[in-house]
Amino acid sequence: MRGDKDYESAKFCIILSQTFHRISSDPDSPRIFLQDSIDKHDCWKNIEFWEGIIKYSINEEIYKQKNFNCESSEERQIRIKTTAFSQLLHFTFNMISFGIVKEKVRDTINKICRLFKIPEELSVQILNHVEECSSALEKHIKNEIIDDNIGNLLNNHNDLKLVFMIFLILFFMCKLNSFTF
Repeated sequence: MRGDKDYESAKFCIILSQTFHRISSDPDSPRIFLQDSIDKHDCWKNIEFWEGIIKYSINEEIYKQKNFNCESSEERQIRIKTTAFSQLLHFTFNMISFGIVKEKVRDTINKICRLFKIPEELSVQILNHVEECSSALEKHIKNEIIDDNIGNLLNNHNDLKLVFMIFLILFFMCKLNSFTF
């Protein structure tokens, strides 16, 4: 099993790889994200890794909300299920955008939904999201799903060097935390 720092580093890499991009000369694909350079690595194809990072993220968010002392047991269960639901929606997109096939995403979502006792109507919403994300990817609009408010961070060759340096720093941070690329 991976350590918490491995999952934290991986989450950071996912976020940065879907944030930083350079401008392409191809009008059909105006932005090239760093994710395109790392999404073929074996770690992103490992379903156990995705299950672990999803569970870690759900538990991390639940822990951040631990100070809700005045809530009833029923309210706590609703909050846990809501937290799990939102994290599953988030990771559905990530799994698909990193190349996990739709059927494996669905299986993973179902497994986590059972683990956190997500009600069937919410599970169905997440599974519908799997279909939506998968369709979007198939239509080559993956780059439009990523937040357009980030803007054009990389306008020239010097900016690409900066992003490459940031990515190298992240790579070595991951190495120090025993996360392998």
